[in-house]
Order: sequence, then C-alpha cells, then structure tokens
Amino acid sequence: MEEQSAYRSASASDGRTLYALIIGIIGLLIPAVLIGFLAHYNARNTGHPAVLWRASEITAVAGLFTSIVGTLVGAFLGVQVGAAGKDFVEKTASQAIQNAEELKREVQKLREELASNKPS
Repeated sequence: MEEQSAYRSASASDGRTLYALIIGIIGLLIPAVLIGFLAHYNARNTGHPAVLWRASEITAVAGLFTSIVGTLVGAFLGVQVGAAGKDFVEKTASQAIQNAEELKREVQKLREELASNKPS
C-alpha cells in the first residue's frame, strides 16, 4: 500500500505525464479535424468534380497523418512513462538503502550493548 502511494505521489508531483497526454490528445485530434474538413468540403462541393475528393484519397491522407502522429505520440508517451518508472525505482531504491543503513546502526547498537553487559 505504501509503495502504491509513493508511486502516485511521484507521478502526481512530476506532472510530465499529464502534459504528454494532453499533447497526445491534441496530436490525435489534428487528423480527425482534417478528415472532418475534407469530408465536409467534399459534401458541399459535389457539383464541382475538379475539387472532389474521392474516399480513397481522404483515407490515404488520414492514414498518413494518423500513422505519423500516432507514432510520435506513442514514442513521446512511452518516454514519459519510462521516465516516471525510473523516478519511482530510484526513489524506492534510495528508501531501501536508508532502511538498510538504519537497521545496520540498530544491529551495531545491540552488539555494543550485549558486549558491554557480558560478564568478564
């Protein structure tokens, strides 16, 4: 339970993941807006065959934008999640080292007490 709260506080205080998610959503909305614009423009200008976009052309443009933006957003979010995981592991490791040093000091104190109370 304590590990989960430490992980939540590390990611909440970091804030990078939230910004990465916002950028990802905006990046994925760009192709959606482009597809909507092309479809709407195509529907309004059906009387002019020179400006008509065929479904295959809209699909090709949408696929191009979606694949590039999806790759970039996925890589960006992956880096952010990896960085958050690294921070969590480093914090956990430093806490484990502190706990080990405290236990070592306690054991040394107990050994000294036992050595001083031993009859000669």
